[in-house]
Amino acid sequence: AAFLLREAGWIDINGDGWNDVANFMYEGNDAGITGKIFDINGAFVSDMARGDTEDSLKWDGKNSDGKVVTSGIYIYQLEADKKVFNGTVVVAK
Repeated sequence: AAFLLREAGWIDINGDGWNDVANFMYEGNDAGITGKIFDINGAFVSDMARGDTEDSLKWDGKNSDGKVVTSGIYIYQLEADKKVFNGTVVVAK
């Protein structure tokens, strides 16, 4: 599977509907694709949810308790076909 980040790699969680969610679009077999978010220190923040399309995952800038995270750099980890893809997302408020 090939992964393409649809957004610019940052989200602005202010509720205005513009860049409030990071969308991770991919091509290929979606069986078993998972996504996780970690803080810059490597601590687990949240699992990604299925995106609005069948070929995407998304993160709404909230932790696993449903609370909005603080501004900063977060690490995404997508796993598929026994391969792991990592990158960063910047959260700005």
